[in-house]
Amino acid sequence: MNAPNGKIIGRRLREARRAARLTQDEVARRLPVRRQAVSAWERGVSLPKLAWLYELLLLYDVSADTILIGLKVEDVPAVLQEVLRRRQGRPGPTSELSARPPG
Repeated sequence: MNAPNGKIIGRRLREARRAARLTQDEVARRLPVRRQAVSAWERGVSLPKLAWLYELLLLYDVSADTILIGLKVEDVPAVLQEVLRRRQGRPGPTSELSARPPG
């Protein structure tokens, strides 16, 4: 699996902040960091350090999977079914997950 680039993670951070109905200024005050840091993270210019990412996940009430790999809660049942199907060696519907080689 390819690692997402900073711009993709930044876009997900921006979407999560907006879904939490927070402004960049509000996020900056709550962490506390400068608003310019929040902006840089969301533009993919830089990425937050792990400690700040953890705080953002709590603040936005999202999982690391949502930000880092784009997996949403509603996707989890389908992904789990695919994993179980693979473990049992049964063929299943073609999906992005099943189209990739294991590993």
